[in-house]
Amino acid sequence: MLNDKKGDFELGWEKLFEIIFVVMLFGALFWFVGSQGKGDLAQEQVIAKETCLLAASSPSGSALEIGHAKNIVIESKGSGIVVKNSKSSLGYLYPCYLKDAEFMNKDDKTYIGIK
Repeated sequence: MLNDKKGDFELGWEKLFEIIFVVMLFGALFWFVGSQGKGDLAQEQVIAKETCLLAASSPSGSALEIGHAKNIVIESKGSGIVVKNSKSSLGYLYPCYLKDAEFMNKDDKTYIGIK
């Protein structure tokens, strides 16, 4: 137990909780800065925007083949395109209003069928 300036007692677990919270906050900050420094977020945004423009400008009945690194996943979610650097990451959602498109990922390629 610790004394504060008013003479009241603080429990040790309260200080421990504050320390854990600060460590987690700094950990999240360093993770964000590290991912920005590697360019992962910018890469996801560029791939999502280029894929949307390519798919939206394609005529119906066409098929697109997009080559990329093996760890990248491109998929459709609702009314947008999601690009992830790995299957476990949240990725970047770009609002792209494709009416009918089928996405299929195979190794280092993504196939998009425009209906």
